[in-house]
Amino acid sequence: MPKTRLHKTLDNQPPQNDVFADFIAPNSTDSSFLGRKKHTEATQAHLQKKFEQEFEAAKNRLKAAKAKVGLLLSNGSIQLQATLPLK
Repeated sequence: MPKTRLHKTLDNQPPQNDVFADFIAPNSTDSSFLGRKKHTEATQAHLQKKFEQEFEAAKNRLKAAKAKVGLLLSNGSIQLQATLPLK
């Protein structure tokens, strides 16, 4: 891999955590509809829990940095909220 400035900054970043590192899939030995549905629901619940944890962590980092912005979750989208002074 070439050692350009871009590659040097990418090499210095910490490794990303695996989202499914602590996920334990429900036991389903059959490939029935209910077994697949149970696995899909467990995966969805795990991803939702991880998203909420990371979303709160991001909000706390903004608060700790005393940024004048906040994050909102509205209708399935993440919105940036800020109070700006009048001109």
